[in-house]
Amino acid sequence: MIRSRFSFAPALSGLVACMALAACSGAPDDATQAASRQGIATSSLSFGDARAAIQRVREIEDHRLLDNAELRTYLQSTTASVAEAAAIAAGRIGDAAYTPAVLALLDAGDARVRAAAGTALGLLGGAGVEAALVDHLANEYDGKAKAQMLLALGRKGTSASLATLTAALTGVEESEVQAAAAEALGVLVRSGVAFGKNDAVVARLIQFAGTHPFARATASAYALSGLAGQRVVLPESDVLSAFAASPSASARAFLARVLSVIGSQAALDALAHGIAHDEDAHVRSDDCRWIARAGATPAVLDALGAALRDPSPEVVVASATAIATLGSAAASLLPALTALYDGSHSDWVRSTMLTTLVALDPASARSRVESGLSDAWPVRLAAIPALATLSSDDDVAQLVRIAGESDKRSAYAAIEAIATLDPSRSTPEMKERLRGVLANPDFETISAVADAVVVLNWTDFANDFRGLYDAFPGGANLNGRMAVLYALGKIGDTSDVPLFERGLRDDEQLVSQTAADAYKAITGVDASDRVRKASMVRTATPSAWEMERAVSSFVYMETTRGPIVMRMLREAPLSATNFVRLARSGFYDGLSYHRVVPNFVAQGGDPRGDGFGGSEDLVREEISRVPHRRGTVGMATQGKDTASSQFFINHGWNVGLDGRYTVFAEVIFGMDAADRLEVGDTIIRTWVLPGLPFGQNISPIVK
Repeated sequence: MIRSRFSFAPALSGLVACMALAACSGAPDDATQAASRQGIATSSLSFGDARAAIQRVREIEDHRLLDNAELRTYLQSTTASVAEAAAIAAGRIGDAAYTPAVLALLDAGDARVRAAAGTALGLLGGAGVEAALVDHLANEYDGKAKAQMLLALGRKGTSASLATLTAALTGVEESEVQAAAAEALGVLVRSGVAFGKNDAVVARLIQFAGTHPFARATASAYALSGLAGQRVVLPESDVLSAFAASPSASARAFLARVLSVIGSQAALDALAHGIAHDEDAHVRSDDCRWIARAGATPAVLDALGAALRDPSPEVVVASATAIATLGSAAASLLPALTALYDGSHSDWVRSTMLTTLVALDPASARSRVESGLSDAWPVRLAAIPALATLSSDDDVAQLVRIAGESDKRSAYAAIEAIATLDPSRSTPEMKERLRGVLANPDFETISAVADAVVVLNWTDFANDFRGLYDAFPGGANLNGRMAVLYALGKIGDTSDVPLFERGLRDDEQLVSQTAADAYKAITGVDASDRVRKASMVRTATPSAWEMERAVSSFVYMETTRGPIVMRMLREAPLSATNFVRLARSGFYDGLSYHRVVPNFVAQGGDPRGDGFGGSEDLVREEISRVPHRRGTVGMATQGKDTASSQFFINHGWNVGLDGRYTVFAEVIFGMDAADRLEVGDTIIRTWVLPGLPFGQNISPIVK
């Protein structure tokens, strides 16, 4: 197909401007060259030798080599760029055998190495980590290194870390350090560490949440929402003032949760005012979510009803989703919901309305459920599970029929709905249909069948599953093997123990873990010590040249909502290379955005279109220091080291994803189009545009 230049031209001037701005934000230099200008000792290795060493570190990281002698040597390198790369690799591999060597890097003369050690320790953990971090933070002078050490305390610390975090918040620190301390505190309290009472810290968090800069405001509001979850008493008037004054949309969204916990009339009035007047649609969406926590009071119903008339589809969807949680108590909104289902041109809005109508009054929604079965795919995928709620014999028969369809999205949704039925609804026709599904295996529908077999207590399906383990070879098919092991573990036949033994030796860590769970369920023996510590990779690592080319690239994505341009990031070269390869091959052309969550993410890149598909190769996680702030692009996974083709664009500042998912790119043009994305929107085509490497400095779109 000839790609018309005219579809590209309207955005070209904006793209060029963005590229120019990026270039001005900090001209790129290799880490070793930059270190030399700063007077850092990097003479141990020549420039070329350092690059070769870093490439070898990436290979060790990619192949998840445990307790590797080479990597331990690189961790001791006096060349800063090599030691930095080795520390990050050790953290990503996740083997605590590397912890002592990484701890030693906290004493490195180069601040970049100390920062990398902090990042790695936040992933590794292990004996002595918390005490060492606390000790080194007392003398650390570099802001970036201090920030990474504080974040590590949040992820791996205990109550013993509270004093260090609170000291960083209440002392005289630069805003980057204060932001890290606030985020770390938020993570720590969410892990179950009790905060107790500290009025000075609470006051400082509220102060930060209501003022610039954005990073500190958002992290502080995130911490406050964690404290609210622990029912820490927060000064209502001060929180209300911060909510009204904060320049950060992301901070206001987190503060909305705090107001929902406070739950006073003034707090609910502030949320209602936000729904009606906040300039940011993402915040209005979160206000809808949290105001519903107060129950179906007249004021809440009025606010959510008004949100159904919002010009932003995102807010309408958020309101309807919140209304669904109120059930029949929100029946007064049925006319407005019905009108939206009947009149909206948005499949995303209509599918959400259908789900909400079923939640409020299933009987009155029947006619729309039946018509929805022949509607656009987002609406159909909402109508299929509704059949299980309606649950007449004809509805169940419909589910059985759909379960055998060739369209995998519909079949999966139907089987998943069957798994919610009472076991008394099991029929011979149902069993025969699901046996037929097993005869033509697809790894995701197999997972759904496994759930149905367990729920409906079909123990005679053991033979059907046993022969399927080998039908799903390779890394990308791990879901199929996991489903087989899960089902057989639940069915409970001791003759399957040899298969569980095979599963324990599987190349994929998640399969090995599933086998251990099944093994214990059958034998009562804990085999967790035999679970693979990391997945085994047998494919070659991309060359240094290909990775350099990838991280220097831009991906132009033409969507049905407009163009989106993403800049690849050096912090995740394997993920960037995988994404660029797929984009260059045309893999994404014609695929849809199958998941959009208000003020969270827009997710796409699945060839199945339902969130359960991917490309043939798996890509290992590359957790880095880049946070999941608005405009960054991350890799979706189903567990550690299982990324493939699916990606997501962060709409909000998703602090809870930091340290858990890879950020490999950022949107530098077209964030307005990304904000407008809806379920069902299409990636028309993608181009890979070469560019100059802009280094590690990023300038995300923050709010």
